[in-house]
Amino acid sequence: EKESVIIDTDPGADDAMAIMMILASKKQIHVEAITGVQGNTGACNVSFNILKILDVMNRLDIPVYGGSPTGLVYTAESDNYFGTDGFGDFKYFNPPDIHLIKKIHSAVALAEKVKQKPGVITVICLGPLTNLALASLINPDFFLQVKRIIILGGSQGTEGNIGPGIEFNMYADPEAAASFFNRVPKETPTFLLPYETVLKNAFSSSWRLEKLGKLGSGKMAFLNLAEGKTFGKPEWLCFDPAVAAMVINPDIITRTTIGHPIVNTTTNRGYMSITFGTGSVKIITALNKLALQKTLISTLK
Repeated sequence: EKESVIIDTDPGADDAMAIMMILASKKQIHVEAITGVQGNTGACNVSFNILKILDVMNRLDIPVYGGSPTGLVYTAESDNYFGTDGFGDFKYFNPPDIHLIKKIHSAVALAEKVKQKPGVITVICLGPLTNLALASLINPDFFLQVKRIIILGGSQGTEGNIGPGIEFNMYADPEAAASFFNRVPKETPTFLLPYETVLKNAFSSSWRLEKLGKLGSGKMAFLNLAEGKTFGKPEWLCFDPAVAAMVINPDIITRTTIGHPIVNTTTNRGYMSITFGTGSVKIITALNKLALQKTLISTLK
């Protein structure tokens, strides 16, 4: 039995890697749809970038939905970490037709698809939680109908890529994150991979460039270009691809702890702390790094 997933994403080169890993695992995972959310880059680039990923993977049959150009209340400025287009600003020849993007808003599509297949769909959230917050408001039964939710982002209150305890996905739409975490019930299996766990399992940049980067596949050639602007740091942090790897191989998760994420929406926007021992979210606190490494190689070669 294949696992059915919807990927909610803001590509971003690390999103591209995660999506390609999932698409390469088609024997075990069926991708129902990909829903775009503004984050790493604006909504238009996000939609176009999803199509580029599907084009490389020869999977333009998968329905793609575009999201809002803003967050629920405000929009964080993108830092253009992966370039202004989110993909290293390289010239992509023969780009796919932007009209392939469906005319329905991504949050509406997410709400409807979960309703149509109750208990079947896993939602993988690689970006800000705008669509997740909206979908769970549009469809009041969303939390009871979704099979499970896996989220990349947030912090245990110490580390972050925007500031201490502030991770980009929560910072990009803290109102959406706060709304979601305040409403998600214990009955909904919800997993969160926070910044600290990714940091503890960092790879060397030389491994990313010399081992992963030289696998020689068309996927990897594209990813090396898309991620090109970020090389040169001593460590390679594996954010979105780690979430993809966990869906492909659940044994990568070695420890989870129940917690309640609290997201600041006022003075220190996007700051997250977690109250452990209460709440409804399984916080992923430890990984099998060797299994993660093997899954990266096997899906990207």
